Amino acid sequence: MTMKAIDLHIKNMVCYRCILVVQQELENLNIVVKQIELGYVSYFNPLDVPISNVALALAKYDLELIYQDEEVLLEKIKNTAIEYVQYLEKETDPIILSVFLTQKLGKHYQYISKYFSKYTQKTIEKYVILQKVERVKELLQYRELSVGQIAQKLKYSSIHHLSNQFKKEVGVSISTYKKEFMPKRKFIDHILQ
Repeated sequence: MTMKAIDLHIKNMVCYRCILVVQQELENLNIVVKQIELGYVSYFNPLDVPISNVALALAKYDLELIYQDEEVLLEKIKNTAIEYVQYLEKETDPIILSVFLTQKLGKHYQYISKYFSKYTQKTIEKYVILQKVERVKELLQYRELSVGQIAQKLKYSSIHHLSNQFKKEVGVSISTYKKEFMPKRKFIDHILQ
């Protein structure tokens, strides 16, 4: 008898640590993970553990199962936008956001953009900017890179561009932020809240 894999979509699963948490919690329930990535897990359930037990185990970490198709796509778009910011840091000549999202999600960018705006009241571009600003805050906190190096790392056209965008989104300059607000960062999965 072959077992059928169960596919689940998970809200607020936005980083590598989230993947580790989901993996560990499912293993604790004697569930065999087949595939896991941001916002998604496929598994085998040999002991027929109820889905409610899985939901409870993940809820301890503010991870939530998604059942509606609209929420699933929205979460995929958010996770792919977060992945794009990580991608920018690694690539020397990155592709633009619209191409990245289209390739990763297999949908036309216009559809993705309208869909995201409909459910969040923000553009996908704005969401990526907010993600980048949070990453700038994180890099500033480490005190390992200069503002110029951060601008280069996140593919800003200049320090001036980074500084202007930072001030517009945070409400203070980078230097003021470093002096007065440094410890106050947002979780990346709470950017739209």
